[in-house]
Amino acid sequence: KEIPGEALRRMEDESAQGCCGTGQTLEQPPAMRGNEGALQADASRKGMLQGYMLIIVGCLVFGAGLGLCAWAFWRPHGEIPDIEFGGNRIPKGDTRAYRATVLANGMQVLSIQDQNSLSTSFAMAVESGSFDDPDDLPGLMHFLEHMLFLGTAKYPDPQGFEQFVNMHGGAQNAFTAEEATVYYVELSTSAAGEGLDRFADFFRQPLFNESYVDQEVLAVDSEHAKNVQNPSWRLDAVLSSLANPQSPVSHFHTGNAQTLHELPKKVGRNVTAALRRQFDELYCPARMHFVTFGPSPCDEQLTAARKVLDHAPVGRSACTSKTQRRSFKAPSAWPSLGKWVDVRGTTPHASLWVMFVLPDLNREYHSKPLNYISWVLGYEGKDTFFQVIRDRLRLAYSVEVSPDISSAETILYISFGLTEAGHQRPDMILHLLFTYLSILRHGGINERLHRSLERGAQQSWDWQERSRPTDTASKFAERMTRIPLPDILAGDDLIFTPNFTMVDDLLKRLIPS
Repeated sequence: KEIPGEALRRMEDESAQGCCGTGQTLEQPPAMRGNEGALQADASRKGMLQGYMLIIVGCLVFGAGLGLCAWAFWRPHGEIPDIEFGGNRIPKGDTRAYRATVLANGMQVLSIQDQNSLSTSFAMAVESGSFDDPDDLPGLMHFLEHMLFLGTAKYPDPQGFEQFVNMHGGAQNAFTAEEATVYYVELSTSAAGEGLDRFADFFRQPLFNESYVDQEVLAVDSEHAKNVQNPSWRLDAVLSSLANPQSPVSHFHTGNAQTLHELPKKVGRNVTAALRRQFDELYCPARMHFVTFGPSPCDEQLTAARKVLDHAPVGRSACTSKTQRRSFKAPSAWPSLGKWVDVRGTTPHASLWVMFVLPDLNREYHSKPLNYISWVLGYEGKDTFFQVIRDRLRLAYSVEVSPDISSAETILYISFGLTEAGHQRPDMILHLLFTYLSILRHGGINERLHRSLERGAQQSWDWQERSRPTDTASKFAERMTRIPLPDILAGDDLIFTPNFTMVDDLLKRLIPS
């Protein structure tokens, strides 16, 4: 549909002139109206934005010299007593028990007791992911994840673990992220003892049997072929291709038959030897985080974990200098952007993605400054940005804000599901977006609104729906790679200490230059 001329003129008049900004309620963000003087500069930019038929917007990376560098995580290494969570450190509606410790070799362990659970689950997260791929072996860390399941010194049968889990009504899986790899399994509690020992042997003595390398490469290649058809994966690949070639952000992370078999074979590269080297150097106990979940008391679970993991090899010389989390801040993944890209998609609906590059916000988990920005942009109340875009002008049917936080940088995506009118006039959406961001900057942070978001987060956390055993174990294992143990239960959910200055600083970076 074309936009009616009168509606277009009304949008232009309102965004350029604005009106009062008073009468704002506690739960509402600033309306899509503002002070006339505050919007003059934004209205003057409109001509610069019109006429561009674009799907992705890149913005310059900001933050050099701000001091938000990648950080070394707190690691107790057995220097503190066990942590037993209670009181306000667990959700009010949660009847599970939690206890954490650090083994002598530096491995962090969290045990979770659910007396009503009929199954047991284990998860291991390793502070190593696709960013650690060697330059000449794209996808190697993902391939390592696959190979770990195919036999160990104590249990050499490559199908043995899968058969054991299936026999006991369970399931197993793993995933490789940018800076972490997570393995998890669930099975009948009656098989928990042997299941734990089999699972733990992945991280003690994997075989990396060369006889199964070619076969597993085909599995990775098949996974890549499936990913190519996924719209989100295709978009991510395009974005990665725009990054600095010297940064791991720009690399191909899944791997396929070409990168893991054909090309290495041509140059005489031994993939099996590369797998062993990466495991020895990166799969160190001090960089591992283990979660055990089941009906048994936490003390019993911790005792069982100590028995099989406390002697995981910590003495490998390659591990001694690998106890701190690696930062990928340098070289910068996005030294410059300002790019506009059209992408031919695989779905009938068009979308517009606006991409901003921000500093690494991993250490800001206490304040979660992006929560405020995400909420005000996505709120559907009267006269809000979303309401104007969707209901008044019918340019988009959805607005989503999603961050991707890594030590390389934080990428903030603002994506719009476009109507036909929005597809024809993305410049209009961009003008409205940057106008509204200007309103937010000039109006300052609404502290009352922020406090209400804090209370809402607390209520959601206290009365959250109980997650399944594997979901719980894998979630906390991954979280332990980023957040100190004392804050592990609420670290991704609660706003501990508001930082209005940080929110304001991030808003100042969301500009079209």
